[in-house]
Amino acid sequence: MKSVVKCLIINDDDQILLIQRADEDSHGGSWETPGGGLDGEETLHEACVREVKEEAGVDLQLADVMLAHNLEMPDSETQEAFDVSLFTALVPNGTLVDLSDNPDHQDHKWISVEDIRSGQVKVDSWTAKQLEYV
Repeated sequence: MKSVVKCLIINDDDQILLIQRADEDSHGGSWETPGGGLDGEETLHEACVREVKEEAGVDLQLADVMLAHNLEMPDSETQEAFDVSLFTALVPNGTLVDLSDNPDHQDHKWISVEDIRSGQVKVDSWTAKQLEYV
């Protein structure tokens, strides 16, 4: 089973950073938290820091990310099972997000958990599961 990481980035206003997948990508148009698979022999924490930098342009340090939960989740399109490690990271307000180098994502927003739960933004199934632990 493939291991992946997802990171719930929370600012001082208790808003969560969501990134929107490019329309032509798998799960196109859906909103999600940054994350992805491990490269080589990196640790889960290292993968989380790298994926957040690659996908959202946010620089985190290893000490910034905390493992919140591990669970097995299927991909909603392929039903392939993944071992998902959910991380959280707290960042100050004004943290800049740079998606210019990532063709897989087209937009981002900071949004409250309440607004997500009310359906104002449609999130992918993994992000919805992450929110159960907030």
